[in-house]
Amino acid sequence: MESSSPARATAFEAAWRESSGRPLLIRFARAVSGAGETALSFAVRPEASFRGFPVEGSMLAALIFGTLLGGPCLLLAVALRSVLVDEPLPGLAMALALLLAAPALYLYLRAQALHLTLVLSGKARRSFAATLRVVGYANGSLAPLLLLPIAGDLLFLVAGSMAEVSGIRKAHGLRLGEAIAVELVPVSLLLLALGAALIVAFLGWSQVRS
Repeated sequence: MESSSPARATAFEAAWRESSGRPLLIRFARAVSGAGETALSFAVRPEASFRGFPVEGSMLAALIFGTLLGGPCLLLAVALRSVLVDEPLPGLAMALALLLAAPALYLYLRAQALHLTLVLSGKARRSFAATLRVVGYANGSLAPLLLLPIAGDLLFLVAGSMAEVSGIRKAHGLRLGEAIAVELVPVSLLLLALGAALIVAFLGWSQVRS
């Protein structure tokens, strides 16, 4: 296991704690500023950022961070693509779901898939909270990639996976190859499931046609 620097709170969590007792608007503004600083650090230097990252901590903070960055980016990305292909903009209910629910749900399910892989492979050396915090900060920091046209979704998934590898290595004390394998297993299973679903759908369609 690699030696690690003393853990220190992210700028986002520190800003929220240090502004405790202030008016909510000021506290929120400082949290947004801290989130921007944290996102830049993790996006540009994920390896160094995770080296001093407090992996055991608040799951809620990681979900809020991911939603704070991911929600607006996801909503703007969907709106921009709707404009580009001349489709209606998302309605109010869809906009709220994209802004608040979708990012948190994505982060939670992704963390569950990764942690289950860690548990089943005997590599889990920390709690689910540690895995969720890695996933929340890794993906939230890279959410602006969703705004890129055409390839934004793919770039977000690839860059997010690479950042998660750095975080999983640090959080669970894995070698690089082990962390990459943990990252690839859920993706491989998803692709197999999609492939199986396509085959079943094609066979059903062929029977209907015959």
